[in-house]
Amino acid sequence: MDSRRLYVWASLFGLPLAAVLIVISLPFFLFSIGAAYCIAWMLYLRMAQTDAKFNLPLNPSRVYKANVAFIQLLVGWITDMPLIVTYLQWRWHVRKDFSQLIKRDIQYSKVHPSCRLDAYRPNRDRAPIVVFIYGGSWSSGSKFIYTPLANTLRELGCAVVVPDYRKYPLVKVGPMYDDVRSSIQWAYDHAEEFNGDRDNIFVMGHSAGAHLTMQTILSDLINKVQKDGSDRPALPVIQGIILLAGVYSIERHLAFETKRGVDKLSAMSRAMGSSSEGYAENSPYNLVQEHEELFATSSTLLQSLPKILFIHGDADTTVPREQSVDMYNMFGQVLSPERREQVDIRIRLHKRLKHAQCVTALMPNKFGQDRLFKSLRGDIQEFVGLSSSDSH
Repeated sequence: MDSRRLYVWASLFGLPLAAVLIVISLPFFLFSIGAAYCIAWMLYLRMAQTDAKFNLPLNPSRVYKANVAFIQLLVGWITDMPLIVTYLQWRWHVRKDFSQLIKRDIQYSKVHPSCRLDAYRPNRDRAPIVVFIYGGSWSSGSKFIYTPLANTLRELGCAVVVPDYRKYPLVKVGPMYDDVRSSIQWAYDHAEEFNGDRDNIFVMGHSAGAHLTMQTILSDLINKVQKDGSDRPALPVIQGIILLAGVYSIERHLAFETKRGVDKLSAMSRAMGSSSEGYAENSPYNLVQEHEELFATSSTLLQSLPKILFIHGDADTTVPREQSVDMYNMFGQVLSPERREQVDIRIRLHKRLKHAQCVTALMPNKFGQDRLFKSLRGDIQEFVGLSSSDSH
């Protein structure tokens, strides 16, 4: 059979088969497109309408990117299910002693009912205090979710405070800083009530929480050195800051979110005022850059600057590691080699560490400990100054 005759026979049998497949698959194809648009539109209706003109995505590329972000979030929830099971088992195990270990829903500020915190008491006196500020795109999150992380820190020998704070759209970013300040002040004022050492306070933040932590503490430090005349009392002395996968340049991160197609879904831009001025004013990177001379010359600032530990992962697709690297390098830029010797600023970059994993890896998992648990725990123990004898 020559090739021409073979082509004819293939056409006679192949074309009808292809037509049948197209007819069969067309409804599934149209359904998939419709479902993708429905998912994207529901996300936009839920997350992208406050402080913005009514908008729904029509561009296929933006719809696709919104669905990718949704699937990534869904996968994260599914993979975290073992952590929930482990927490429930632990919660049942400690049910009799729970009220002795953790004090829930303590009001630390009267400005809003949501300003409540949980305090975790270690089995030792004068323990280092860790105030943990969680993330959630400046618009979501709950202290309850981080109970397993806080208990891990408690078992390492820390007194732990986890506050809820006001979020967008209730407030823009300014009151969030106020709530972080108030929670730190509460930890200082009430340290003895949960076996904490008020002279040994650390603040840990993740993602948006790392941004709030850095901006709050740096702003307070600069204002204190400059003696700006504000009636607001200065923060207690902070010994160290632990920053997990944080955002330090709002403008650069907005460009990254735009590239991912989630800039309208994220509350970041709107929480910062939706302006270039707001992005700059609320970026720790810009704050240090604008006060370069102060960092270069002030001995008071250098003596007051807490030690800083940046932790980020190479596999972070939510906040790229360049945020931490650039912030770390900015300190290197404004501090001379001699002055760098007088401060303790470190960075740890972990391979294959994802965004949420900075936190979830430190949570117990009865189905298998995260491969980065020991490494991250070691980073924190060494930075805070804990020994193995402090753990229980």
